[in-house]
Amino acid sequence: MYNAFKSQNIPGEPFLPILGQLRQMRQYASADKNMQYFVDLQSKHGCIYLFSFGPLVRLVITEPNLISDVLKKYAKFYVKPKLFRMVFTSIMGEQNLLVTEGEVHDRSRKMLNPAFHFINLQSMTSIMIKQTVAAIDKWDTIIGNIVDLQEELNSLTLSIIASCAFGQAFETNISAKDVILNSITAVLDAIQYRQFRLPINQIALLNKLPMFKKQIIDEGSKRIADVVQQMVS
Repeated sequence: MYNAFKSQNIPGEPFLPILGQLRQMRQYASADKNMQYFVDLQSKHGCIYLFSFGPLVRLVITEPNLISDVLKKYAKFYVKPKLFRMVFTSIMGEQNLLVTEGEVHDRSRKMLNPAFHFINLQSMTSIMIKQTVAAIDKWDTIIGNIVDLQEELNSLTLSIIASCAFGQAFETNISAKDVILNSITAVLDAIQYRQFRLPINQIALLNKLPMFKKQIIDEGSKRIADVVQQMVS
């Protein structure tokens, strides 16, 4: 695939078997500059370029018109990457909007569209304000200590999403709230470890082995699913 793209004069990073550009990506991640890595690649190569995510060659497009072609005009000719589906399936299961394709995806999207109508979004404003105020009040109590803003903002975002989805039941169930927030954080951290420290997720055989924090992902995903099932039943 890499040679096929290069034969079309598409610029990019050099091809490195198995690891690809993981080392450079880890360096940016350790400095908390994940997105800056791609900004620098765009500055270096332009709006279309190649890089390798472990053993997987990736074609990156940042040109708006081409993105529109991929996501809208010619969407039926593209499918979600296996790695993308694997990561989100491990958290939310196979039947969800993020990983489904074709008619199943279209049907799910039509069912969800009313929830994101302007009027319904307005009704969520009070929830967003309440959760934000609660987060700020919490931060006021830890003045003078080191605060991981990324972790705190992730927690705030998850609280808003879960509160909008489950309403008062989620707010009053402190145990369920803690389980969802802690489990999602642990699962995402484990997934990131398996993608950037070693190319575990990118290699199908290694991905199935019960090591490299796979147990954390499996157990965390089960806890999330159990809590969600309790909330909706």
